[in-house]
Amino acid sequence: MSGRPRALLLTRREMLATLGKTALTFPVLTAVIGSGCGSVPNPPHSPSPITDDQFLDNLEKASFLFFWEQASVATGLVKDRAFAAGNDSRTLSSIAATGFGLSALCIVDQRG
Repeated sequence: MSGRPRALLLTRREMLATLGKTALTFPVLTAVIGSGCGSVPNPPHSPSPITDDQFLDNLEKASFLFFWEQASVATGLVKDRAFAAGNDSRTLSSIAATGFGLSALCIVDQRG
């Protein structure tokens, strides 16, 4: 053993238990300490709720735009994946992604 007393040595289980208890109490301590120092707590920012229909419309538009924007102008093949920022230089595409892209075109045409 090392030169330290046994009281300072923790087993792995004891250390994990202590860390777990600390992690559970940290949010409570932060709330108590933050509000006790005269600071004004930030009000929770909640975006205005949208309806289920609005959510589905947004999801449909975003899904279609992926297939529209990631299709090759020369071949019509759709990329398997792309970066959200749009600066993707990868050119890997597949027939599966292209098939989804073709069905997306049909759905958009049907729904206007």
